[in-house]
Amino acid sequence: MSILQNIFKKLENKYLAILFSTAALIVANYYKPNLWYFLFGILLAYLISDGIKILLIGGGNGIFQIPLINTKTKPEGHAYLWFTLFIILGTLGSIWISNWIYDNFIKNLTSWQAVVIPNLLIAILVFIDLKATFYNRK
Repeated sequence: MSILQNIFKKLENKYLAILFSTAALIVANYYKPNLWYFLFGILLAYLISDGIKILLIGGGNGIFQIPLINTKTKPEGHAYLWFTLFIILGTLGSIWISNWIYDNFIKNLTSWQAVVIPNLLIAILVFIDLKATFYNRK
């Protein structure tokens, strides 16, 4: 087994995978801060957008609902229009929230905190989203 295959095999462990992605972000932060800001922004924006979508859209198993309005199943055409609107709102909301989080929290961290905390937090949040989306379905 090659070194790369061995590493890939070890990354089957969820905790090692989280540490690996955290380390990769820390390295990007150190060597290429602009790349890190770009990657971190993508991850944070996705997580926020996904959270907004979860709050605004219900259904599953062939039905589409908007719990804020009512729990009636929407026709597929209406579902498409609402989904498109929520993609736009989720994206705009995530951009605003991402910038707000960066300006009000991340920018104020110092030394090792500025490197470790945001990267570890985003890796953990991605893992939580993975679990909620694919593994905790009933």
